[in-house]
Amino acid sequence: MINKWTSLKLCLFLGWLGAHRFYERKTATGILYMCTFGLFGFGWLFDLWILLIKPDKPITESYQYNTYLEVVEALQKSGYDVSEFVREWCLIRASIRRDSVYCGHIFIVADPSPGFVSSMIGSIFSQYEKYRYESTEYGSQKMILKYKRSSFERNGYDFDSYHYWPDDSLIAGIAETSYKPTEDNKWLSILKSVIG
Repeated sequence: MINKWTSLKLCLFLGWLGAHRFYERKTATGILYMCTFGLFGFGWLFDLWILLIKPDKPITESYQYNTYLEVVEALQKSGYDVSEFVREWCLIRASIRRDSVYCGHIFIVADPSPGFVSSMIGSIFSQYEKYRYESTEYGSQKMILKYKRSSFERNGYDFDSYHYWPDDSLIAGIAETSYKPTEDNKWLSILKSVIG
């Protein structure tokens, strides 16, 4: 897992050369930063801000991580294969398969609650809070879900019946295959029984 603090130090001292981008395995943008001195300083400052608002602890140390492990265990006991394909500081995403057929994915995101510094800045600048929230993995996933829901409705499908993300929960499940719902959505009921 990429360490927030290592990335932050690299960004702070060598961000204009894209060192933090190379560390985060974002080679293409690392080269771009190196050639443009951190997108003329603007990209460097933006990345520094994004790193500063990330939670201090990785998601594996958060209270919801144990619930995620319970969900994975319950799915595996029911015959589903669960394999992580994203594991970052603020996000874990795993695909759900049964008999090699893709059924959807689950994800766990970090708590979007602002820290002390973000709260202070947000109380002074009203637009900051909106952009800070949208920059969190929680806000980002909500926007992705909103986009996918509208895509499904445009294609004559009711996407709402194929996802489960209860209010205030940091774990969600989405049943999908490209632009049509999957036939095997039973795993969502397992997710619901564990999350509550």
